[in-house]
Amino acid sequence: MKIYMDTETAQIITEQELRTEFYDLRAEQPETYDYSFECYVRNCCGKNGFLQEMSEDAVRYAVVSLILGGAGQRAREVVRAWKDIKYVIMQ
Repeated sequence: MKIYMDTETAQIITEQELRTEFYDLRAEQPETYDYSFECYVRNCCGKNGFLQEMSEDAVRYAVVSLILGGAGQRAREVVRAWKDIKYVIMQ
């Protein structure tokens, strides 16, 4: 599963959260979002988009920052999402 960062707010977004957001938008505005989830991701990550896929090092840094900032639960959610790719943080 991929991890993204909102470049405007620095919020970390998992692929599952992005997928849920897309299908919610699609249900509310079917004529506007009449394309696939993959196209949505490309639009969001494109030249004028607001998302950036995070690299391995960026995810590690973000998880440590979340833990140090007292957001341990969110850090665990990010690690669970990233675990599908193979990275595990030991406590």
